[in-house]
Amino acid sequence: MASNEVKPRQRNRARTVIDPLCTICHKVYSEPLQLPFLLSCLHSFCKKCLLKHIDKEAKTVEGNKHFNCPTCGQRTVVPSNDEDASAGLPVNLRLSHFAEVTSYNKKMEGKVPCENCPNKGASYFCENCCMFICDACNTDHQRWRELRTHEVIELEPLKKKEGHSLKIKHPPQKCRDHRNEEMRFYCLDDQVLVCRDCLMTTHDGHKREYIEKVAKSEQEDLKKVMPDITSAIGQLDEVIAAGKKMEKKMKASSKEALTRIDGVCEDLVKAVRVRQEILHERCKGIDSGKEDVMRSQIHEFEKLKNVLMFLDETTNDAINNHTPEELLTVKKVVKAQVTRVLDNFSRFLLDLQENEIMNTSLEVDSIIGSIESLGYFPGVPHLECCTIEGLGVQEALVGKERVFKVILRDEKNKPLEGNVLFQYELVNKDDADAPLPKVSITQSEKQNDGCATLSVTVLNSGEYQLKVKIRNAPLVITNPFRMWAHPPRDYNEVNPDAPIATLPVQKPASRGIAIDYSTGLLYVSDYDNHTVMVLQADGEVYKQIGGNDNAGGNLSNPWGVVVANDTLYIVSCNSHKVKMYALSGDFIGEFGENGSGPEQFAYPRGIACDNEGHLFIADYSNTRILILTMEGKAVSSINCRAKPVDVALYQCIR
Repeated sequence: MASNEVKPRQRNRARTVIDPLCTICHKVYSEPLQLPFLLSCLHSFCKKCLLKHIDKEAKTVEGNKHFNCPTCGQRTVVPSNDEDASAGLPVNLRLSHFAEVTSYNKKMEGKVPCENCPNKGASYFCENCCMFICDACNTDHQRWRELRTHEVIELEPLKKKEGHSLKIKHPPQKCRDHRNEEMRFYCLDDQVLVCRDCLMTTHDGHKREYIEKVAKSEQEDLKKVMPDITSAIGQLDEVIAAGKKMEKKMKASSKEALTRIDGVCEDLVKAVRVRQEILHERCKGIDSGKEDVMRSQIHEFEKLKNVLMFLDETTNDAINNHTPEELLTVKKVVKAQVTRVLDNFSRFLLDLQENEIMNTSLEVDSIIGSIESLGYFPGVPHLECCTIEGLGVQEALVGKERVFKVILRDEKNKPLEGNVLFQYELVNKDDADAPLPKVSITQSEKQNDGCATLSVTVLNSGEYQLKVKIRNAPLVITNPFRMWAHPPRDYNEVNPDAPIATLPVQKPASRGIAIDYSTGLLYVSDYDNHTVMVLQADGEVYKQIGGNDNAGGNLSNPWGVVVANDTLYIVSCNSHKVKMYALSGDFIGEFGENGSGPEQFAYPRGIACDNEGHLFIADYSNTRILILTMEGKAVSSINCRAKPVDVALYQCIR
């Protein structure tokens, strides 16, 4: 039989793992509706409150119910085909047993009647029978052979002990399917407690072992991860302490900066007073932003620390205090949470995002001519005026690294000087609960150019939106950045004997064709219908791009098409433009206009791209080939003797 006893804490804890009360209804756990059930985050709630919470908050996704823990917000998933939503969750036997012990301890505080002889007071408690008994009943316990081995505790001496607590020897759990059978075995295949009859019926042929042996093995496994949990808590303690120390330094540095500003501004004429107030507000805003970031970091560190400390307590309790039945009932959930939390910690950046230094630069030599630009904070952008630039829509493969570059500009529209710690986040617009992509940031090797290179590995397909922040303040993105992620597609060898597919376009209407080798899709311009058709290799139409309006992403008599850098470039002949689309068909932007300038077209037609990132465009009516960058900036031109219709390049591989 297993023993349940409240043991003194070995360490001070931020939270108490064992609590006999449900944290929602604040009632003691008991059967049947107050029975505690364990969520994947290791928090427990009574069945009645849990069913109400699931019914109110759960969302059904792919046949399962998803709901968040009322305490920590972590998601738990249960099958939705069960009539009882709690059926997919394990019972927290440890908590149930502790609640039972607590109820007996509470009874012991007053005068307790004998449970066999109500008219007599109880002087003893039998741990095996879980009963308060009188002197006569205790004598019977000593007389009967079946009861002689029971553990009987005298109440009065126990009450005088500090931190006294009763013990209860719980019998093995009874099987739900075979009511009179005790569950003394553990099915290794299904990972559940089973009885002897179960081994001969529903679990026939399965690997099994005595629960004591399996529990001992699981305890050893949990012991192995305890050092990792302790180490993680220690590291978080260090970085939180450093963050709080740096927060104080920031405040002192801010006061020093304000004093210096005041000293200079007091020597200026009245016209400078207006500028002085502006600098005050800027400085306070920066200080507030830095403190917000540091407080936000400290909050995240403390939040993760609480999760780890709670996990530490739960795991330690499972090792030291759980009975075999209790441990095996929850060990799968405990192990899953240990893996999940330690994995989150391993990806958690412990570097502080701000420092305590606030540099100031005050110019007074040319104050008369530049009063409005007096004073600035080097390396600190003016967030109200900053913008971020980058390619509008990108394509990415799930599980593959995607690299792109962004530029941060200051209030004067110049690349931001100095290193700035950006905060980037890619949010899945289709599934808000999907794991966030891994984003690593590398500042440009060139100094003071405001560039940063982002490396993104997307784990799920879908559409993502970029969010950029500095000190938790969002920046304006000049081009709305989106990224489409789709699963990789294997290349297929061409069968030379396969039938040739017929494209669904009239021969006179087709002017250009391009292929995306990563997906095998064909992009065919349909001149008369003002569209570009996206075709599969078998000729089936996948989608259409464009239209007959010159505005936005629509096309006017499309001619040449080319795929370069995950972008589709289409020559819109009669609107004298080149339009850019993501390979998904989303419009990115356009360049060009009617004319004969270095970045203008007159009925352009064919288009090609070289390995250096240059576009070659047949400028028909201007009798030339224009060479432009991918963004439409002029590079050079080639004059022709006749009006060019198309252009082709020889790719030399060295």
